[in-house]
Amino acid sequence: MDKNKLLPSLDVANHLDKSTGAIREAKYLTGEPRQYRFDASKGVVNLNGETPVTKAGAEFKFMPVAARIFKSNLFERGRNVWAELFFLNGGNQLCTVMLHGYSVENLERLQSELFYEDLRLDEVILTMKPESKTSKTSGSTYYIAEFDFTAVPRDLYDAQALAIEGLRIYRQDTVKDDEDMIVNLNYHELPKLASPSASLWRPKEAADTDTEELDALPQAASSAK
Repeated sequence: MDKNKLLPSLDVANHLDKSTGAIREAKYLTGEPRQYRFDASKGVVNLNGETPVTKAGAEFKFMPVAARIFKSNLFERGRNVWAELFFLNGGNQLCTVMLHGYSVENLERLQSELFYEDLRLDEVILTMKPESKTSKTSGSTYYIAEFDFTAVPRDLYDAQALAIEGLRIYRQDTVKDDEDMIVNLNYHELPKLASPSASLWRPKEAADTDTEELDALPQAASSAK
């Protein structure tokens, strides 16, 4: 696949059928979105932990089409708070990137800014910026994600909304029986996990990170003890 198409889509043309001009449904195997990873040890985003998508410290801009923040025991790290953000890439494929620890805290802080701008997370182009930090205990360098946003152009919002219409968006391998949903935006909860306490990011009228990457984060290391 063309590496440029691995980048998040910020262009309506990526979602058009060239012969008809109609919006194409996003390519998505239910429960198996393409997995992008934020490598906290290197400050890069890659595909499946292998194919680089960004350079170290480079920004990653995307339009979330669905999201959830939840607490769960993933990767045998104990119960921690995680975020899954779903987006479409230049190949009109549904993708996800997972965040943990301080990066999730930064994402949660963005919620108040969105509220006062009268925006939801799926109505913005999100800029994820890896910021370098130094561990006070080991002296090693690691990265956390910080965020900024701009309102998404209406034509791009409409195109991506049509592309995902009717899709049951979730990632099967991170669904757990004992998880607690904190935020749900266009995310498909399986029946056994449906929770009346789950809330929208804001009502409209409210990793992937693997074990080695988690070990780069002082917060993750301390919570595993």
